[in-house]
Amino acid sequence: SHNEYKKRVIQLGENPKNVFLVGSLGQENILNAKNFKKKEIEKKLNIKFNKRNLMVSYHPETISKISVKAQLKELLLAIKHFSNINFIFTSPNVDPGNNEIIKSIKRFVKRNKNTFFASSLGQDLFFSCIKYSDGMVGNSSSGIIELPVLRKGTVNIGHRQEGRVRTKSIIDTACKRKNIILSINKLYSKKFQKNLKNNIRPFKKSTSKSIVSIINNKIKKDINVNKKFFDLKF
Repeated sequence: SHNEYKKRVIQLGENPKNVFLVGSLGQENILNAKNFKKKEIEKKLNIKFNKRNLMVSYHPETISKISVKAQLKELLLAIKHFSNINFIFTSPNVDPGNNEIIKSIKRFVKRNKNTFFASSLGQDLFFSCIKYSDGMVGNSSSGIIELPVLRKGTVNIGHRQEGRVRTKSIIDTACKRKNIILSINKLYSKKFQKNLKNNIRPFKKSTSKSIVSIINNKIKKDINVNKKFFDLKF
């Protein structure tokens, strides 16, 4: 999906002539997703959009020295600081610790009127919610890959997305209440919002067409089951 990733695959021993830069399917999907209207979303998910809205997508960070419970506590305390922003939580993935996150979010939502929990969005609803939001808070790959396409800001927490190529729309922060609060304030700053309009997309378009073309023109005609390790020369 990016030239940096292409280099990494080649470093793993793949022949450069067999490694293709095609772009990101995730970014292509968000551009082609069905757009639900704001009122449709509110009705379907029983949520309410405010003047300011942020999506929250937080998954268990399994390699962290901090427990999942402690991670989420810091995030929720930071969110509680902002009574003028509506926060829409999505479900975490199925990594160990996800049940703890879901329980904590549900308890938090019951106590805070400006927060909502959507357990199952689906791709189109998820992308539509993003389009009516100002950005995302959490550690999801969506904040790194899809949100830059729509020129939305991302507060990326912790180390889960380390190694991924970033745009200037992403604010990396430690999983600490103070840092998260400062990052959300930065996301809403005039300077940051102005720079979002000039945010450069680091991935290519027409990804699916490129993949199909490569399969038809290259792979079908040049299949070698006896693949050799490609040694880099320094």
